[in-house]
Amino acid sequence: HVLEGFRQRKSDQILNTLPDGIAVTDADARITFANQALAALLAVGDELTGKTMADCLELDPAGHPDHPLLDPELQLRDVVAELSRSGDSSQGVWRIARCPLRGGDAAKGQGHVWLVRDVTQQKLADQMRNQFVYSATHELRTPLSNIKAYAETLALSDVMSVDQQKEFCNIINTEATRLARLIDDLL
Repeated sequence: HVLEGFRQRKSDQILNTLPDGIAVTDADARITFANQALAALLAVGDELTGKTMADCLELDPAGHPDHPLLDPELQLRDVVAELSRSGDSSQGVWRIARCPLRGGDAAKGQGHVWLVRDVTQQKLADQMRNQFVYSATHELRTPLSNIKAYAETLALSDVMSVDQQKEFCNIINTEATRLARLIDDLL
């Protein structure tokens, strides 16, 4: 029993060192172990034992009827889902992985191991990148459209004065310079 107690304390110590929230639930979906990182992510006291992960994650079956973490058909499968805190991604986003415990009577279900990771910063970075790409694309498209329009007009026009041709060439040159400046700024 002394060796088993040492192994259990060492396992708990290792799991409490990890930055991701980890919980183990039994066949009745009640938490039997939760590390300190999970308590910190959930902003609750250290005592999670006996509660359900659905309650801790505020997953109400009535409000989230199609959520994969609540689907009884997926109880024996690995499930990964993202959950916005308070239903608002600006409040934070968690990536939650739930894996069934293996061993014993697999058909009966022995419980699950849960991994909860805060991916808010990653989601915000993705949003900023998408916004930047949209803005950059829009800014590049304007001078490119002008260059194309003036070049097509020059190519298709049979009757155009030399002064007007020079003016169009100057506009094309100005827009090409603007486009080059934008690209330099991006780089």
